[in-house]
Amino acid sequence: MRLEAPRRIVGPRRGLLVYALGVGCGDDPVAGKDPALEDFEVVDITTGFAHSCALARDGRTWCWGRNREGRTHAEEPVRAIEAGSHHTCGLTDDGRAVCWGRLDGLPPAEQRFVELCGGEAFGCGRTEAGVVHCWGPGDPEPPPAEPFTVPMQSLECGAGGICGLDRGGELVCWHNDHSSAVAPTLVPVVSFDLLHHACGLTEQREVVCWGADDDRPDLQAPPGQFTAVAIGLRYSCALTIGGEVRCWGEDAWSNLDSPPGRFTRISAGATHACALREDGRVLCWGQALDCIWNGEPMRDCSTIPTAFGEIYATSHSPAPPP
Repeated sequence: MRLEAPRRIVGPRRGLLVYALGVGCGDDPVAGKDPALEDFEVVDITTGFAHSCALARDGRTWCWGRNREGRTHAEEPVRAIEAGSHHTCGLTDDGRAVCWGRLDGLPPAEQRFVELCGGEAFGCGRTEAGVVHCWGPGDPEPPPAEPFTVPMQSLECGAGGICGLDRGGELVCWHNDHSSAVAPTLVPVVSFDLLHHACGLTEQREVVCWGADDDRPDLQAPPGQFTAVAIGLRYSCALTIGGEVRCWGEDAWSNLDSPPGRFTRISAGATHACALREDGRVLCWGQALDCIWNGEPMRDCSTIPTAFGEIYATSHSPAPPP
């Protein structure tokens, strides 16, 4: 594990791919009874390797997709959710981080956070003072308990590492020795998302992408102005100023078959993505969202609840290597 002070990465490094943003779903006696979904008003979404979560206005959570362990929802109301490869953490009203799913290690109980992020078998939180604390074993190595020596104003977890904007607006990253590192763009960004590559928004709301091989299609951002970006495995998505979804990159499993309409949130997992339409419906597209593979039902798999969402497009093609 690398314990040196964080540095600005000057070039991409090949290595382990993390599937950002996920949560365990399925049968779990710890989870208790399923909450009623008829009044489940979705305000945010998050996606992972092969599963997704939604957050309701009243603080309830609900998750679906493929998994072998985990819970369908948090045990208490939360006001924000962020997920890692096989777990999700939520932020309570008093700033505590509560986590569920497969994650060996708990967030520090004494800390209060204003932002969370999830990576490959680890989670991190940022305090109001800008201090970042991390927990979990990581895969294959854990991040330092405090990966940054400078206060941060935003935070994203990615491929075996963590990046964030410091209070001067510069991108600072930590990564382990086995992960791929995303080289910071030379163009300043005000927000970004991170996986094996990264995309961010400039002050002019244009998308810039960087990392891996510059000629890869997932780095070829479209022109225009956008409000949000979301990064998956060899593809990228963004929301236009008008709320439309734009996706680009490799179209191996319907990940570019984005739905029409106006959306307020978007989240990309490894091989699927979901977006929150302005009428409150969640639409998802990507690999095996119907829980069918090779013509057979998949074990430990659940589809998006029809009470608040639907599958827009799905494919059964295998995912390409990272």
